[in-house]
Amino acid sequence: MHPVPPPRRRLRRALALGLLLALPGALLPVSLPLLAAPAQAQAAPDAATPPGTLVFVKNHDVWISRGDGSAARRVTTGGAAGNPWRSPTQSGTGVVVATRGPLLYRMDQWGNVLNVIDPPALVNTAGQPMDGTVAEAAISPDGSRIAYTYTQYTCPVGVGCAWRSVTGYTDATTTSPPAKYGTTPFEHPSWVTGGRTLVTGGYLSQLNLHDLGHGEAVHWFDDSELYANDTDLGNGEVSPDGRLLAAVRGYGDSQQIIWYAVNGDARTGRPTLPTPLCWTETGSGITNPTWAPDGSALAIEQPQGIEIARDIQGCTSITLAIPGGSQPSWSRAALSTQRPAAKRITATARPKVSGKARPGRRLAVSTGGWTPAPATYAYQWYRNNRPVPGARSRTYRVVKADRGKRLSVRVTASRPGYTPASATTAPLKVRR
Repeated sequence: MHPVPPPRRRLRRALALGLLLALPGALLPVSLPLLAAPAQAQAAPDAATPPGTLVFVKNHDVWISRGDGSAARRVTTGGAAGNPWRSPTQSGTGVVVATRGPLLYRMDQWGNVLNVIDPPALVNTAGQPMDGTVAEAAISPDGSRIAYTYTQYTCPVGVGCAWRSVTGYTDATTTSPPAKYGTTPFEHPSWVTGGRTLVTGGYLSQLNLHDLGHGEAVHWFDDSELYANDTDLGNGEVSPDGRLLAAVRGYGDSQQIIWYAVNGDARTGRPTLPTPLCWTETGSGITNPTWAPDGSALAIEQPQGIEIARDIQGCTSITLAIPGGSQPSWSRAALSTQRPAAKRITATARPKVSGKARPGRRLAVSTGGWTPAPATYAYQWYRNNRPVPGARSRTYRVVKADRGKRLSVRVTASRPGYTPASATTAPLKVRR
């Protein structure tokens, strides 16, 4: 059994209050007056609905709502504790990307899947390839690219055991090799522009800017550059206009959301230290800040659900908008109100496994028959109906653990604009 992640990764669901505090002009923290609790704070009656739409997770599925949390509806189905949907984001054109297990799903606002990507393995700082469950994903504002992150506890030979992350990028409609846009050994990617991301990690949990295809991520700042009693800082997002920055400060029970005014050009240049504006009360589980398209409001995850702070400069009001919601992401896309007709791929012939089912021998699976012709295929091998970790190619080498077991393969066919379909081979018994 692996040890639990370090505190900065642990987002426990203990009860916490998302209370707003105004930061003083000085950068040293002082005791600050309490302004408003979520249960008490109410939006002004004439407050305009924040623009765009929020995508988020609720009951293990992806949901979508207007910017104030109204008109919420389920996007995906079938999410469960053992196989949840995670990390939903949305482009400005209304294309949603979310992860489920090792795959990236690209879909419309109604859950019609446009294509599925099995992102390639990425190499971490210890020289190890990382693959499997995708921890996080984010689609670019123009919908052309997807950032994805693997985070795993690894113990490479000759190197200490640790939680390690690596982020890569792929084109949204087809799988791209990691070398095309480069990788970075950081996590929590959010898009600043279509060619730049904000990522977290490294010594002192710094915020870094990564320009795709232009080498290593560049340090922006960390908490020690602003505060004497510094702490972890990460999971940040820059507002679409580049004027504001929000991030998670602290860890465990000391965790809070802090936001700043950006000084300099975060979109194309090298910004200087930002000016702190507000922070929330501390508490475990306060995380995942995301900006409204016009920077007029900030959505925040806390254990009770998703809160929205509207008084960004005055720090006086925050409201619980989506009870039970988590992992929010805001987009300028309008809410679609008319469901499009779904197009589906249909299996015409079952895939088959070929080869001798003996340890040391290699098996191969056919793609099967489909109509219309798929553009891509994804594979998952199973041992007695349980997925074999990392076995996601057309071929599979039988190992000793397979003796006496039944092997099968699920083939998933995808085509842009169509709902993917899956078919599973007949089980094949491995000799003892």
